[in-house]
Amino acid sequence: MHINYELIGQYITITESKNKSLIRIKGKIVDETRNTLTIKTSNGEKK
Repeated sequence: MHINYELIGQYITITESKNKSLIRIKGKIVDETRNTLTIKTSNGEKK
């Protein structure tokens, strides 16, 4: 079973990451690729 879900426009908080500097980043997803999310935060965009 394959489920597609639109992530662009969703607000998220990063709670786990191999990159510890990304943890607790909050923002809105503005772009997505197969392996990367671009999140618009109050400090700009993060990938």
